[in-house]
Amino acid sequence: MIRIAFVRFLIVGAVNTLVGYGLFCAFLYVGLAPLIALTLATVLGVCFNFFSTGRIVFGHKDPSRFRRFVLLYVVYFAVNAGLLESARAFGLSAYAAQALVMPPLVIALYLGQRRFVFGPPAENQFKKAPS
Repeated sequence: MIRIAFVRFLIVGAVNTLVGYGLFCAFLYVGLAPLIALTLATVLGVCFNFFSTGRIVFGHKDPSRFRRFVLLYVVYFAVNAGLLESARAFGLSAYAAQALVMPPLVIALYLGQRRFVFGPPAENQFKKAPS
């Protein structure tokens, strides 16, 4: 079940990441500083990500988990911001730096959501009810 949840996480995460990275790029394009663009993209993505990841990946609809989800995203943001600025210090553009730091952060985010926010995927969330 864990492998299936991780595959669902990758699919849902790809959509979430495209939205978040798209927002980040759009904010850079209009002239915002990279950390401001990252902040806005993260804040705008958190609500959508909570419901899409919680329901589709982990089979949870409990809104009481939102506080832990936000806390995890605060940590994620801090690490992301540090890595973004570190990569930029090596001469990468903000676009390339963010694209580079995202893959390891996505794996860490899955593990954090699985262990800290949602717990293991619900065993029977996608099984059909008996007829």
